[in-house]
Amino acid sequence: MSSADGLNWEQSDLTALGVPENLTGEARLLGTDDTITVLFENPRGEDAAGDLPQRRPWILRGDGDTWRLISEETFGPWQVNNRGSGKYLNYWDLEALAENKGQLVLMPAIGWFEPYSTSDRSLGLGLITADDQAELVADFDALRSPYLSQFAIKMLVYRDQYWSFANSYAARGEEGGVLFFNIWRSADGRDWTNETPALEGILDYTGINDAVAGPKGLLVTGWQAGREEGEEYAGTPTPIALFSADGASGTVTPLGEGQQEDFKAAATDSTYYAYDEEARIWYSADGLTWYEASPISLYTRTLDKKWSADLSTGWSISKIVGLPGGLIALGGPDWKKGTSIMFSGDLPFDYLNQK
Repeated sequence: MSSADGLNWEQSDLTALGVPENLTGEARLLGTDDTITVLFENPRGEDAAGDLPQRRPWILRGDGDTWRLISEETFGPWQVNNRGSGKYLNYWDLEALAENKGQLVLMPAIGWFEPYSTSDRSLGLGLITADDQAELVADFDALRSPYLSQFAIKMLVYRDQYWSFANSYAARGEEGGVLFFNIWRSADGRDWTNETPALEGILDYTGINDAVAGPKGLLVTGWQAGREEGEEYAGTPTPIALFSADGASGTVTPLGEGQQEDFKAAATDSTYYAYDEEARIWYSADGLTWYEASPISLYTRTLDKKWSADLSTGWSISKIVGLPGGLIALGGPDWKKGTSIMFSGDLPFDYLNQK
């Protein structure tokens, strides 16, 4: 569905555009100043079983009124750096995508499989040019993690370069497993350099959930946990904010001491935010010094078109998007998650005289 004003919506007929009805998986949405991209992940199907390659994604690109379709056939066959026979290529977890100067880059997780048996997985590349030429590349040595398996969770364009943020983990053995992250950078979307900063005192288990480019650098939200003495698994996870002004070095700041591993990130032109689904919000002007905003003050519009303080509890926040002067959130009561639009700050439009 698309809308020019956020109030009146029109639904597009996907089948008329050539999108098949039997696509599986989730759809991803990416917007830039010039283009709207809808990615249909399409991770499963009959041709994903046995010893055949997995299907490829479908993509719509357009301006909301007119659309261009990039079908799975447009990608052609996977360009594979083959590491053995009797195995087939599989992809999933296609969370990371970004567009710069008309070029769209995808970074799915890829893995070699013997039928019905997994092996290690790395990062693949999908490259779509401004004129919709597309290819998929699978080269395990191109983005190699020091750990066994790797999957990208977010991709951004920052300072005219692509930045990808990935988690990776080692196989669990006698000493127990570890979880860590990698930050990758590329000028052209094809050749990538590992820019993971060296961090002192980082714990055995450190994962990242989200990343955002803000007024003074990159903010990554995630969690870390130490290994309990004599235990194989991680201890209690606590939230962290990783800030980097240049992508080369970083500073980790704990966001409280409570158990939490799902903090996400947002930014305006002046402030960084970290938040979770339980509406716990932290904010920072520089990415280094953080303050807790919880509990938030919430106002709802009454039937007589007045704003009234909402004293109810149990509100959740599914997603926050930062605009230059304020925030838009998708939230709602716990029993109706994602059913309300919430506003904060000075936004570039007047939505019912926003509170």
